[in-house]
Amino acid sequence: MNNTYRFYIFLLICSFFLFVHLGSFGVLESSDARYAEIAREMMQADDYLNPVLMGIHHYHKPPLTYDITILGYKLFGANAFGARFFLQIALLIQMLLVFELYKLLFHDKQGALFAALIYFSLPLVLISTRNLTTDAYLNTFILSSLYFWVRYRQDQKMLFLYFFTISLALGFLTKGPVVLIIPLLCVLYA
Repeated sequence: MNNTYRFYIFLLICSFFLFVHLGSFGVLESSDARYAEIAREMMQADDYLNPVLMGIHHYHKPPLTYDITILGYKLFGANAFGARFFLQIALLIQMLLVFELYKLLFHDKQGALFAALIYFSLPLVLISTRNLTTDAYLNTFILSSLYFWVRYRQDQKMLFLYFFTISLALGFLTKGPVVLIIPLLCVLYA
């Protein structure tokens, strides 16, 4: 059994544990509840650009996290599972990106498997997907921008450069200019 196959089995097992009992606990923490309620109010008002909480506009964060949460609500209902569903998808994508990025940089599938295992075991990574905040989506867009930058540098195909900039743009719509810090450091010094 090769390491790529093992990784996908591990990803499948992680998927099961990420989704089981996901909606069994409510949105209790203050940020978790605020993001969930803002998305619910935006969905009720059918306004996907202007975040509002109890009649007060909340423009301190870009709207992409709210919009993704609304999509979860539309698929699964306005509940804790719907609010957190795409956070789990984001973590699975992050694990795939860590695996693929490691393979690109070091040409080692076994090391890539261990990198994904270690990434999944980091408490901050798991916490970021159990609480509805912008962090999990920001991590996903940073990792995807790094992956596409490395692919662009290795293959010299413009398509990867476009995906790099799209990842940065989506990260900007998630948390603002903070998404630029790590990718631009890699671009400037790699």
